Amino acid sequence: MKILVLLSIIPILVFGPQVIFGEEDLREFLIKSDDSKHIIFAQMEIRNSSEQLVGVIIPRSYYYLDHSLTEKLLDEIPVKQRVSFDNINYEVREIITEIYLQENNHFLDRISLTYDSNTIFYGTELGYVIGEDDKLTTKWKIMTELD
Repeated sequence: MKILVLLSIIPILVFGPQVIFGEEDLREFLIKSDDSKHIIFAQMEIRNSSEQLVGVIIPRSYYYLDHSLTEKLLDEIPVKQRVSFDNINYEVREIITEIYLQENNHFLDRISLTYDSNTIFYGTELGYVIGEDDKLTTKWKIMTELD
């Protein structure tokens, strides 16, 4: 009963046409970024209609689509820098997205980056209450291991 009530009061934030996955579905389509060739980081900044910063969220879990679409997206984004971390060389790419939240969204607990209508990168968090006309800016940083 508690789960049903929670689901009815927590609308899902959708960024354009895409598939939103349940936690069990994630394992079928997306791969958890732990122990992969990608290190994923996202910082979500929420600003109210007066442009005041009202929240910063950093997801706890990240997933990605292990598919040629991911490589195609990364090929289109210029490398910002090359770094070495734990004796492994990485290319760093940054992607910034910005949307105005819809008035029917009241709770933000996940974020996704889509390409060609497919979820490529995905992050989950415990959640944050949002208000009407809030603006969400997400700063993605994707580090890809060099071969």
